[in-house]
Amino acid sequence: MVNGSKSQIFRNDSAAAWHPCRAGWGGLSPFWNYWLADVSAKRWFFSADHVHVHPGQRVAIRNDGGEFHTFTNVGSRFTLGCVPEVNALSANLGLPPAPDCSDAVFAATGVPAQTSRVVTITTGGKYICLIHPWMRTDVTVN
Repeated sequence: MVNGSKSQIFRNDSAAAWHPCRAGWGGLSPFWNYWLADVSAKRWFFSADHVHVHPGQRVAIRNDGGEFHTFTNVGSRFTLGCVPEVNALSANLGLPPAPDCSDAVFAATGVPAQTSRVVTITTGGKYICLIHPWMRTDVTVN
């Protein structure tokens, strides 16, 4: 939803305490059991599937939930994220790996729980949460 020069692009209605960023699950089974037991992760999403902004427009990214997320441009094609267990679940989709899972990217694009961050968007493309890659939106800059 775009409103003037700010957009609420993040939406997270969950208050779950799970934080997989840089944490290993020791295989797919524990992750899958978590996923089945806690449906709150399925409610994490960006509030718009497609956003139009002007070059250099400042956009507010708000995380209303209880989990750390990222708002990361991954280029012209949606990708997998940075959590191997999540990627294993999505392997049959034929998506490429995330281009960069460095600490610097998480620091530059992260939005901690219950916070906001204002970003200046200069490049359109596919934006995802690197931890929860089903959270995705297209951003068009024109």
